[in-house]
Amino acid sequence: FPSHDTDDTAIPSWLWRFGGGVGADFFDVSRSPAGSISMTSLFRLNGVGNLGINQSAPAARLHVVGSGASSSTWTAQFHNSATGGNNALTIRDDGIVALGTNAPNASAALDVTSTTRGVLFPRMTTTQRNAIATPADGLVIYNSTDNKLQVRAGGAWVDLH
Repeated sequence: FPSHDTDDTAIPSWLWRFGGGVGADFFDVSRSPAGSISMTSLFRLNGVGNLGINQSAPAARLHVVGSGASSSTWTAQFHNSATGGNNALTIRDDGIVALGTNAPNASAALDVTSTTRGVLFPRMTTTQRNAIATPADGLVIYNSTDNKLQVRAGGAWVDLH
């Protein structure tokens, strides 16, 4: 059922649609910019259970498309009311992922902020570490055989002390 603004002569600004057909069932909520007849899908739940947000053809269980490519727009935010509204997880449109902060550092791809917890790297034995196919330089693991944090550098594993 479309809903209208207070002016009954205006073009509907919101539209709820149900569609069907073999393999094409969907529920869609769309909106129209003021004065426009084109509709933009805000979210769509398709027949295989994929949910698209700003995506009319979701290709994953949750497919989110942000609204821009800047540090001031967010693709996704997950809040925890117990932390005073701070973001538990934020993904910005420019690709920065932040845990525990509303203001991630612009120079980081991943910003983890906490005053009560640390970062736990993957723990594995030397045998498991050596089984990693083509480890990239910069890869970090905790070697539980040697009890050391190790990083891949120059094609070799280096102990961090």
